[in-house]
Amino acid sequence: MLFCAFTTFSRSWWGHTHAIIAQNAQKFLSTKQINHINRIISNGGFGQTNIVHVASWPDDLLANKVPSMAEWHYSDQPYIPFDNFSFPYPKPTYNVTSYIRDAWEILHDPTTTDMWAWTFHIRNLIHFVGDIHTPHHNVGRFTNELPDGDMGGNLYFLTCEWGDACKNIHFFWDSCILAFPIYYINYPIYASDLVKNASLIEDEFPTKDFDDLTTVDVFKWSSESYEIASTLGYQTPEQQKPSEEYIQKARHAAKRRVAMAGYRLGHMLKELAEGGLMPEFPNEKLNARTIIVWIIDGALLLGVLVYVILILRISTRYNNTGLISSSTNL
Repeated sequence: MLFCAFTTFSRSWWGHTHAIIAQNAQKFLSTKQINHINRIISNGGFGQTNIVHVASWPDDLLANKVPSMAEWHYSDQPYIPFDNFSFPYPKPTYNVTSYIRDAWEILHDPTTTDMWAWTFHIRNLIHFVGDIHTPHHNVGRFTNELPDGDMGGNLYFLTCEWGDACKNIHFFWDSCILAFPIYYINYPIYASDLVKNASLIEDEFPTKDFDDLTTVDVFKWSSESYEIASTLGYQTPEQQKPSEEYIQKARHAAKRRVAMAGYRLGHMLKELAEGGLMPEFPNEKLNARTIIVWIIDGALLLGVLVYVILILRISTRYNNTGLISSSTNL
């Protein structure tokens, strides 16, 4: 596995893992459906892209100083490890569960016909379905030392020699416990790693191993992630290097979440593609009409050409016959 230069701040599964989720989601779609979705998410002035390359788009917005969607990346359910601590329950925020639920309803609304709305929500769903399956995007650890929480493990620091990927427990899980510590997904040198790692996830965690991949239940998904973070995620001491036993258990759990995210996203995209509400492009219809016109024009041109050839042949035969008759009369 190639290691990249680790970034100083992590917001979700790192880019390579989000790309793996998107790559495996595509396997539930036909080529026609993939092409249609790619056209939609490339619309609205966003530039040409595809399902895999857009997988980290909301993280890119944050990195480029667009913080308005920052709270959509997580749902920090309180985890209180000690009995002698009480605190005012955090105020509810519009979070990852809120957004996915609303976007899903919007895209099933027959009145949602605006292409930009579809572009925006599909781009976001591709990413945020990954985020809600990230354990430490669904937990906040509250203690006397951190009465406002540990920011999903960003303030739960570790010690190790592997760079920023294990700077804290949040980074450690976002790198899939060092299984996929690649942040920038579009570097050509990682293209072969993407296909290989997506296949490895699929082989290790096939769809038959999971009970329900088709129901969109964001609160269930978030609770699954919280359970992993609260029972396993914090089971390595602060300011210490994680043990090999912890790494193996945590990596297995993290990779399993990556598999589930890809399969669930795939079913979501397939449902949208087959639901009949996904907008068509005006130029696609124009192209179809243009092709029909070309066929008709071609048929007419061929008919005219055949007609001209027949006239010329008849004229030539008539002229030849006339010349012969004239010679005979002489």
